[in-house]
Amino acid sequence: MDVFSYIALAIYCIFLGTAIILNLIWGEANFERIKMTGPFEVAHKDYLCKNGLTVSVWYPMDRDEHKRSLNNKTNSFWFRYGYKSRLGLTKATSSWGTEDHPSPWFYKYLDDVKMNTV
Repeated sequence: MDVFSYIALAIYCIFLGTAIILNLIWGEANFERIKMTGPFEVAHKDYLCKNGLTVSVWYPMDRDEHKRSLNNKTNSFWFRYGYKSRLGLTKATSSWGTEDHPSPWFYKYLDDVKMNTV
């Protein structure tokens, strides 16, 4: 039995249209325009554990030190592990109990998003 609803289709089209319009006005989402409040900025460090797991640690950092040390080499990528990160995201978008996820190439644009952290 097919279930079809014009109301659900209209709501979906409204959300899709809003997303497209906002993307045209402000561009792709990234962390460059986020203004932090308070006396600290965010710093980030990855640690490799003895059992092979990686732990990401986020900690506060002085604003002046953050400005001095932030450059293209120290700015962290959102997807730090490239293809493996994208594969995990695509597997998370598949239906429960299935492997019918889109290609990791679909999220390739996320490889260039930086988090503005040291």
